[in-house]
Amino acid sequence: MKSKESIKSITLVVLFITSLILSSQIFFRIESESISDSNSVVWIERKENINDYFSPQSYFVNFGGSLHTVIYNLEEKREITNIVSNCFKNLVDYNSFVEIDYNKWQEGINQRGIRFNMNFDIEFDDFISLLINDNIEFDSKWNVSEVNIVADENIYIRSGSKYYSFNNINREIDKFENVIAEIENSYLEYKSIEEIYSLNSILDLDSGFKSNNNLIPIIKVADIPIIEVVNEVDIKNEKSMIIKSYVGRILGKNFIRKVYDYEGSVIYMIGYGEKSLKIDNNGYFEYNEKLLENNNKLTFAEGLNMSINALSTINNLPGNTYISNYYKYNKDENEITRYEFDYSYGGYEVLLNDKDESAFVIEFNGSQLSYISRRYKKFTSLVNVNKIWESALPINMVINKNYEVISKNYLNDKGVFINLTNNEYIYEILQNIKGVEIKYYLKAADGEEKLVPVWELEIGKWTYFINIYDGVIVSSIDNEVNN
Repeated sequence: MKSKESIKSITLVVLFITSLILSSQIFFRIESESISDSNSVVWIERKENINDYFSPQSYFVNFGGSLHTVIYNLEEKREITNIVSNCFKNLVDYNSFVEIDYNKWQEGINQRGIRFNMNFDIEFDDFISLLINDNIEFDSKWNVSEVNIVADENIYIRSGSKYYSFNNINREIDKFENVIAEIENSYLEYKSIEEIYSLNSILDLDSGFKSNNNLIPIIKVADIPIIEVVNEVDIKNEKSMIIKSYVGRILGKNFIRKVYDYEGSVIYMIGYGEKSLKIDNNGYFEYNEKLLENNNKLTFAEGLNMSINALSTINNLPGNTYISNYYKYNKDENEITRYEFDYSYGGYEVLLNDKDESAFVIEFNGSQLSYISRRYKKFTSLVNVNKIWESALPINMVINKNYEVISKNYLNDKGVFINLTNNEYIYEILQNIKGVEIKYYLKAADGEEKLVPVWELEIGKWTYFINIYDGVIVSSIDNEVNN
């Protein structure tokens, strides 16, 4: 009996010593350092044009019938966004929507006009606030998932599995038609998956069949450059005035505790973690503030404006930053409001990894700014892709090249295990393509980081990131597992 007690005592002592060793590995040095003459942080406070932060990944243009293109070009996107904003400004009554059926929505898809997906499902009143650059609050009770504005003066909106329509766009129709005509003079032709493969007539599905309106180019896309990037801040040079300036700008205290973790990241703290700023080896910033009781409410537009101000306090934002997500959740019995932002280059969204992590994140506890995450890579130079590859591959070649992997994942998810030479499911797989977009993906090689253009191809439960030039899968994720 005594022997058992002795063993327990020895075990407890060993565990205690081990915990001390592990703790020393996580935080192995603490210092105090004078950073700034300021006694309190001064966040930037200015009125922002929140409309500048509205930007779909791409616009889908229908020239009538089966002729389409997809717009990534920044200047063209800005021109379209301005017209889209004015279309909604001219709506006489934001509650004058009419619910329609799927067939009516599909009719609109096939008409001459411009369509786009939202980066996230957004409540209709917040959507209007974002587009017209002013706070609008009314009882909308539904979200905006996709928008289609057609040249017959109708606006169609998809909200999840429901559809609505508005009309009376008035004077913006002429401008709308003009921009479509300009694009029509020179464009890369896209067609919908349904138009290319006629899946409705091939697949033996029930009467609830819905056309796959995702667009894919029927020829090669234009060459897109590779971009060399570097960290926003060099953590190895932590004695530099640049880092001290960041810390003073955000924490604004004379004496700050400086902690190093086992990864080499540096953490600056006020008090015992009431406020902290972490800068890691990737030059990413993370600010945390202890949650306080705060019952003040921010409107969507107010929170968006404050988010942009806070991110700009750390450093200037890229000119092509846009809001990519917005939602609320509970944390420690507090309701947290979260704004997420991403940025693009040349109109193509930048993905820093294959996880669902945004480049910039702001959280509010009521009106208290409680969290900031800033993950950004600075652009340095372009790589001439002509010296590496002949040209970008057509999307059908990219899918064919990776069909074995794609079909295996798709069939495994269905619980179907067959010989991969059997093409019985190829049309069903095509019908389950949920999205095809061109994006930039961050890749590290030989000590350098580059943004490589990829197809983000979502099929069934899987998302694939595939190099547009060699067709090699850079990364893939199982969305169901990831979520």
